[in-house]
Amino acid sequence: AFDEVIEMKRKTLWDYHVNAEVQKARNFDFEKGNKLEYSEHLDRLIDNRENRAFLDKIYNLKAVYHQNQKHDSIAEVFYNKSIKTNVKDDYLQSLNYRALAAYRFDATQYKAAGAYYDSTLTKLKKKSKEFRFFQKKRDNLEDVIVYEEEAKRNDSILKVLNYTDEERVVYFEKYITELKANEAAELKDKTQNLIADNNTFSPFNKGGGKQNSKST
Repeated sequence: AFDEVIEMKRKTLWDYHVNAEVQKARNFDFEKGNKLEYSEHLDRLIDNRENRAFLDKIYNLKAVYHQNQKHDSIAEVFYNKSIKTNVKDDYLQSLNYRALAAYRFDATQYKAAGAYYDSTLTKLKKKSKEFRFFQKKRDNLEDVIVYEEEAKRNDSILKVLNYTDEERVVYFEKYITELKANEAAELKDKTQNLIADNNTFSPFNKGGGKQNSKST
């Protein structure tokens, strides 16, 4: 049925044509199908400028392909591309986020996994079965995240304790420099925001906060 729509090409709406391509691709048999041919077909869909509005779906397919091939790092790249390309399809975005969460969980990066599960939940209907499932997974991570942070903090303390006196001086000087740099950056951002707010509400501005086009 998908092939019939695909073969119609310009005789039907391009939306139908591309979605038929996507749905057919989702039925690809990774055990029996020609993987190289399938990957090259996805690349052609990506390269076709007429498919730009559908890149979120095609990138997701490419991510699933690489995940199936155990190319995990490449799969993550395409999951992120799918997320950044188009945010209209909430359910597709939830699939991308949950896949990235699983990668971070398997890598024992539980805080990052929790953040991805948080993003997953924002794309699911709150009363749905899937929302409850991933909410439970996220809640179960909470204690693990606390332990992970404590372990990292303890490891850092033990690392510093094993330093020589000279190494400790270098370590803390670097740490103090980073703190000062962060504080200066925050102060700069606050100053710029205050200036922007002052310009917005200046009594010399007219037309509901818009800058007068003529110089005063």
